[in-house]
Amino acid sequence: MAGDHSCEFIFEGVGTTGSGRKFVGVIINADLVIDEITAHARAAWELNSETDTIIEIGGQDSKFTTMTEGVVTFSVMNNVCAAGTGSFIEEQARKLGVPLSEYANRAMNMPAPVASNRCTVFMERDINNYITEGYSVDEVLAAVLHSVCENYLAKVAVEASIGDDICFQGATARNRALVAAFEQRLGRPIFVSPFCHLAGALGCALIHWLIMK
Repeated sequence: MAGDHSCEFIFEGVGTTGSGRKFVGVIINADLVIDEITAHARAAWELNSETDTIIEIGGQDSKFTTMTEGVVTFSVMNNVCAAGTGSFIEEQARKLGVPLSEYANRAMNMPAPVASNRCTVFMERDINNYITEGYSVDEVLAAVLHSVCENYLAKVAVEASIGDDICFQGATARNRALVAAFEQRLGRPIFVSPFCHLAGALGCALIHWLIMK
């Protein structure tokens, strides 16, 4: 039997971020309540100080942020349309019978038919049609990612403001095929940290550390 690997955690402070930050902050008596734009920007700058653009696609919303030397210069959030979020990708994977853990490998390097990027209704219509027309599941998986990419660039980002040092954050950035779709579309490499899905928490912790230092 393995030895005792227990450890003791010492909490220097507690912060909240994200859409429920104020409510949760009151419940847990948080030291800091930080909006997600600020938290994600702080994390991005710490992980790559050259970052000038943040693509962030979460489960329920998506955000676009530009920054200069760690300072946010512009940001916009889309929390209305589900078409460009992780929940849409997850739903399509479920309908196609593909576990999220297999999604990236199956969609990577696959040719993809062009699906609508207007909204979930049109996107789902096209995806259903492709299955009927005989496209493979893997090709449809790739089409979903390209559609999400186009939706984000058309409805959330200001494409003309996208810089050369892009940081992709949020749990969706763990899907290598989605990152590849953005890289192909934008024609430049995109930085993804191993901590992309924890960027908000990391940024919140870093801000607290700076205040307490």
